[in-house]
Amino acid sequence: GETVYEVDTLSDIPADGDTLREAIQQSNMDATDGVIVFAEGLAGTITMLGAAEMQINGSLSIEGPGSELLTIDAVGASRHFAAPIAGVELSISGMTLTRGSGPARGGSIYMEDGACFDLADVVITDSNSPSIGGAVYLVDVIGDIAIQESHFEDNSAGGLAAVGGGAVSIIGAASTANIDITDTSFVGNEAATGDSGAVLIDTMKRT
Repeated sequence: GETVYEVDTLSDIPADGDTLREAIQQSNMDATDGVIVFAEGLAGTITMLGAAEMQINGSLSIEGPGSELLTIDAVGASRHFAAPIAGVELSISGMTLTRGSGPARGGSIYMEDGACFDLADVVITDSNSPSIGGAVYLVDVIGDIAIQESHFEDNSAGGLAAVGGGAVSIIGAASTANIDITDTSFVGNEAATGDSGAVLIDTMKRT
């Protein structure tokens, strides 16, 4: 079954309450499908500390209150989320992610060998990667990929060879994902060289 974790503070400091980072870490330790929700009325900006991305090791749904109500600011020091473990199902909704910076691929969200990926009512702005996927980088995802009712603005990929996907890169010879991008807008995203200022798709299956 699912385990629900509630975030009750906008702080990234554990002493201030139940933080988003702690909820993700607890879900990782519990090794069950997790659902993260936010306390009723909680709105504002979570400023990430320590130049440390939040790593997701198991299937997880992070359900924010709305992209107009909750912002997570990585202050240009790290990605927001990384899911590098095979088989993870990841769903993120109802938030704005800003000023992410990936060390290589994926400025805001990185996923490798995932089972499926879902993004809904998410705004990603001003994030960057030195390679591909200025905002989102998905490699070898085998299940469905859905990006719905979201907005990508002023994200960039560039600086290294083989760049592309200023906002979103979905790649991988092992990827068999069905890809559905609907009701989603792209404004001012750039790839320095290579392909696709907005979206780069290079997989075995394109739908």
